[in-house]
Amino acid sequence: MTNNTVPSSQVYAWLNEFCRRYFQLRDPEGTLELLSPGFLSVGTGEGEVAVGKEQFRCLLLKELEALPWPLSYQIEDYTQNRRAPFCWDCFCNVRLGLDQPEQGQHDLPHPTDRRCASGGGRQLVL
Repeated sequence: MTNNTVPSSQVYAWLNEFCRRYFQLRDPEGTLELLSPGFLSVGTGEGEVAVGKEQFRCLLLKELEALPWPLSYQIEDYTQNRRAPFCWDCFCNVRLGLDQPEQGQHDLPHPTDRRCASGGGRQLVL
């Protein structure tokens, strides 16, 4: 699956693989290889905007430095919209959790938890 030829039926599968590499495996290079150079990311926190793959690399490495542990994830409220042939916008909420063996599973809140009834999430504009 390459980053610029994902057909409609595989958009969700691509997103799931992105989340698996990013959150669960905490694999920056594996995550980045899925992205096109013009990838855009809009997170939920202040300063979590990346225009282009290199800016996203900086955000990703900074996050991994602060929180290197694997996270569980659940994709919720997923929608996709075709912008052009092989170009998709998708929106979803991604519920994250931190599994600590001594203390169990903990949901990680995002700032949107205070504003949205649907809970925290991350937007990925593809």
